[in-house]
Amino acid sequence: MHQFHTLPFDNTYVRLPDVFFERVTPTPFPHPHVVSINPAVAELLDLTPDAMQYPTFAEYCCGAKPLPADTLSRCWMQAIRSATMSHS
Repeated sequence: MHQFHTLPFDNTYVRLPDVFFERVTPTPFPHPHVVSINPAVAELLDLTPDAMQYPTFAEYCCGAKPLPADTLSRCWMQAIRSATMSHS
C-alpha cells in the first residue's frame, strides 16, 4: 500500500508528440481541504486507508505540492486540428 506521494505515476501523455500537451506549473488552490473520501477509490489506487486524511493529500490534489510526475495540460483540439491539416 502507498501514501499519495509514493504512488507510481506513469504519465503516458508525456510520450505523445508535443502537440498533444503543454508542460505547465499548477496554480495552487488556496487553503485546500478534503471534503469527502471514497474508501473504494483508495483501495483501487492501492492507497493506505488513512492516506487521504493527511493535509498533504489535499495539497497534492490541488497543485499546492508538486506530484512526482510531469505536470501536463492536454491540448486535444489543437492536436486534432494539426493532425488533420498535415494530412490534407
